Amino acid sequence: MLAPKFARDAMQAYRMWNEGLTTRRGDVILERDRISAWDRIARLMGFTSARVAETHERNRRLREAEGTVLEERRALVDRWATARMAGDDEGRREALERIRAWNARPYARGVRITQETLQRSAQTRRRNARLREDGVQIQNRPLGRYLRGLQPAPGYR
Repeated sequence: MLAPKFARDAMQAYRMWNEGLTTRRGDVILERDRISAWDRIARLMGFTSARVAETHERNRRLREAEGTVLEERRALVDRWATARMAGDDEGRREALERIRAWNARPYARGVRITQETLQRSAQTRRRNARLREDGVQIQNRPLGRYLRGLQPAPGYR
């Protein structure tokens, strides 16, 4: 990032020539043989080719769509769990109806909400509630004890 833009562009064009288009982790986005000489020249000149821009845009839309589906799924599980913890049978039935409707959608096929999903969620929520102190949960218990030990004693308990 400290290199001037023209040097970064040249390095990216060189990497595109040798490796194709990759993520920072090294995952291949576009194989080397699918990137034309014009794509590489455009990168060298500081431009992004239409092929590369389209690929990035498509990948962004896919990640966004995945996030939307998973957020919708999480909200349904949360709705069921909240009703269950509150002892709200009507709310739980309503949540289960919404879950059934959601499971019937084509995009939910690979991430269905099953009875096992709901039971696992309930178990996790109970476990996390036991691990929370003053509303804060630190996953690693020794780290939590250490960090809590660094805090001053509460003055208003």
